[in-house]
Amino acid sequence: MPVTIQNRSWQMQVFNLVHDAYCRGRACSCSEITTVVVNENPRTGERAPRRVPKCVPAALTLLAREVRTGLPNTVLQVPDIQAALARGTLRVVAQTPESTPAPAPAAKGPAEVRQAPAPETPRPASATPAASRGARAHEGARGRSAATERKDV
Repeated sequence: MPVTIQNRSWQMQVFNLVHDAYCRGRACSCSEITTVVVNENPRTGERAPRRVPKCVPAALTLLAREVRTGLPNTVLQVPDIQAALARGTLRVVAQTPESTPAPAPAAKGPAEVRQAPAPETPRPASATPAASRGARAHEGARGRSAATERKDV
């Protein structure tokens, strides 16, 4: 289980692990549930409950800024995860060299250049919006009183 991925957004993300992409070449991780439906006989009109088994795909839930380790390589084949990787809201932190994902098909049109977002630096207390607003309000009060004094003179 050599893949480590990180959620880069400040929101929780949930990815449905589609059976065709995720369970290919390994044991199926889907769970089977049984639903009860009402079956009606068209000749007699009798109704009877019938149990129908359904296969439900698993899901991968990543909390905000979470790093998940120990995922199988097939998780990179899931379309939702590939889309999140392309958007930049998800990134692969570590992966073994022999299991690199297949390259995505080239998009038609001009190539987009993506820049990594700058890391956030903590601002000093005086630079917070509330402190700035208080300072501006105080300066504004002085400015107004000076303006009114000028009008009186």
